[in-house]
Amino acid sequence: MQATNAYAHSGPLNELAIKACVQKQRSKACRYQGVHNDLYIGTCQYMAESLLCVRNQPIQQLDTSNKNTKPDHSHEDTQR
Repeated sequence: MQATNAYAHSGPLNELAIKACVQKQRSKACRYQGVHNDLYIGTCQYMAESLLCVRNQPIQQLDTSNKNTKPDHSHEDTQR
């Protein structure tokens, strides 16, 4: 038998996580809404030579009871 490496985060990078860090620097606060109305909050970090939003807080479920709301793809800092 031959040993092989397994990579926990291998595969394509999340485009929403990358967009959340456009025009930001490493360690700046970021957030983005996933495709299932879940909110990811974290900081911009480098992975595979790309700066992307890495979650460091629990995933939040957004209220979907208001059908007139549009997805929040905000790129604003979460710390104010």
